[in-house]
Amino acid sequence: MSAQLDVIAQGLVAWDEIVWVTNLPGAEGVAVALRHDADGGGMAANFVMGLARLGAKTGLIAALGDDSVGRSIMNNLQDEGIDTSHLYIRRGAGTTSTVVYTDPQELRAGVLHNLDTVLSLRPDEIDSHYLARAKIFFTDQTPPDAAIAGARLAHEHGSTVVTEMQVSLEQSAGVGITAEKVWAVLEYTDIFVPSRAGLISLMQVADVQDALDAVCRKYPNKIIVVTLGAKGSVIGQGDRRIVIPAYPAEVVDIVGAGDAYHAAFVYAYCLRGWELEQAGHFASAAAALKCTQIGAQKGMPTLEAVRAFCPYCIPKA
Repeated sequence: MSAQLDVIAQGLVAWDEIVWVTNLPGAEGVAVALRHDADGGGMAANFVMGLARLGAKTGLIAALGDDSVGRSIMNNLQDEGIDTSHLYIRRGAGTTSTVVYTDPQELRAGVLHNLDTVLSLRPDEIDSHYLARAKIFFTDQTPPDAAIAGARLAHEHGSTVVTEMQVSLEQSAGVGITAEKVWAVLEYTDIFVPSRAGLISLMQVADVQDALDAVCRKYPNKIIVVTLGAKGSVIGQGDRRIVIPAYPAEVVDIVGAGDAYHAAFVYAYCLRGWELEQAGHFASAAAALKCTQIGAQKGMPTLEAVRAFCPYCIPKA
């Protein structure tokens, strides 16, 4: 029997090219690049990287190309001790990558390349025996059929299933994520971590509070954690609501902040057994710290860094 893991994630793994620009140009517009950086990216990969920095044992399921970008991603993950035994290499394919443009107001636009590679992961490549090694299964629903298969198998093993929905249904249509498929994976989900845009589009209401109330009525036993960017987050379960503020920090780069929040929340609540409110504050502090560093994965904080930034966010032993 192979060593046990804390968390296995399935979903988007990519390479991020980050370009800071004077403005986001419209049709036929022009912008000037101010600086450039590169880092590993993709929601699932960022999530396991965040957990690994906090001290968790993690693994990742995804498809990569057999190019230099894929090798860079593999090396980055392995350097952090992340299990890569279930990263499937597609011969002759390019690895999924993203060019992210960010303006001075932190508004972003991105372009995905080689998306077919990460979408090529099949449901039959989700190994039930591998999932049985972990206490927690996470998916960002990319691609959706593999996500549904993974959530179902993990649920059958008795693992905690965490499902992310970081963008709206309109934005995720290109990867095949529909409302029907989201509802399918949520049937096996214990903790749902949507963004404001994701939850509003799923529930088809204009107000995030109404959307949260609606999903909590539908799933009164599930934990719903809605991230609201600079406005913090809200945790809901049944009739209970916990409002968590965003922590002030000198913002350099917000890419990956939501992933840092989700990783820290899962670490605190699922692995350490802290109360929901404590887990929310810890996650908010981790997200703020990430924003002080460039790069989604380079900026993921360690447990010691979060403790120094917010001592009361970590319960005394």
